[in-house]
Amino acid sequence: MNIEEFSKLPHKKKSWHVAKLYLNKCTVKGFIVNGKPNADFFKIQNWLNHNEEGNLALLFRYLTNIEDKEICTLSSLFDKAMNLSSKVHINANSAQTAKQYERKSVEEWLNG
Repeated sequence: MNIEEFSKLPHKKKSWHVAKLYLNKCTVKGFIVNGKPNADFFKIQNWLNHNEEGNLALLFRYLTNIEDKEICTLSSLFDKAMNLSSKVHINANSAQTAKQYERKSVEEWLNG
């Protein structure tokens, strides 16, 4: 699932997907324990249901981009996702600024 498909889902489905990704990639137990969802899954999903859509999208982007298991708490995961998001925005803004201001000589500008 990509971010466009994720953004079209209802809020409860978004929290379901983020909770599943979190349990699979950031916990030791995983999503399925003894053929059933992990007992913490419903607590995590309930907490995510009370979050804004933008936060869920941010967590989804971060969780889909990490390759290996990264054991962490939900709050530290949120902090990591926020840090990554701010770094991406800073890099995008600096690249855009460099494109907007190209060097030109003063004579070309006056005659141009």
